[in-house]
Amino acid sequence: MNKVSRTFGVGIVAASLTFAGATVAQATEAPYTLAAWVIPGGDSTKPFAEPQPFAMSMNTDVDSLEGLTLECGTTYQLDLYLNNEVTQKNVVPGALLNGPNNPFTEQWITGKWRGMGVDSAYVTTDACVVKPDPIEPTVKFGEWQEALIVCDAVEVATKREVFTTLYVYDEKSNSYVEGETVTTTEEGSRELTADEIEANKCVVIVPPVEPPVETPSELPTVPVTAELARTGTPPALPIGFASVFLAVGAFLIRKAARA
Repeated sequence: MNKVSRTFGVGIVAASLTFAGATVAQATEAPYTLAAWVIPGGDSTKPFAEPQPFAMSMNTDVDSLEGLTLECGTTYQLDLYLNNEVTQKNVVPGALLNGPNNPFTEQWITGKWRGMGVDSAYVTTDACVVKPDPIEPTVKFGEWQEALIVCDAVEVATKREVFTTLYVYDEKSNSYVEGETVTTTEEGSRELTADEIEANKCVVIVPPVEPPVETPSELPTVPVTAELARTGTPPALPIGFASVFLAVGAFLIRKAARA
């Protein structure tokens, strides 16, 4: 919506008019055509100081301004014409209003501007709003977190959260306000120090060696001797002597049997 102050001739009317922000198609049976002409330099007290370019037109009745679309920060002269073929041929884009009766007068409705007895109305729209430059997103970082260090590693994986706050334009305040905060994860790595590398060397575990099991064929041989240990038991007789004794014993037994 554009709010504009109305100036008629040399006076300024305290009230303001509110025009719709988009052009609305008007019924062709409307009796009048409202045309807006730009006043270069914006001084409504000096109309026709130079040619006034055509801005827009709309079919309407005397008391209706709905559908008029005006640019911000611009002064216009508004005129009413009869809605007919002559008007539609002259009130067109590219036309210039060079002064009273130029380019044409026979269709111009004088003294009927909204029943106020003036021939033309002058309006100056509000100054254009200068949109501020966008605000760059703000970024905050979380603390780095490290993964477990594996043995014999020379670096360790790291990650942290990144918080990015976006700013969006608010038309009502004509400023950028804080919007959504997006959280992402940044990943990286860090080289280990010499002390960390030394402390995290892989430990080589050597399995224990079992002693060999001796088999019976490998048992030591103990030599046999004819002499027993001196424990009080008489030593055994040699085999030859034992044979003699046995033979003598047998002879004596047979001799006794014959007697």
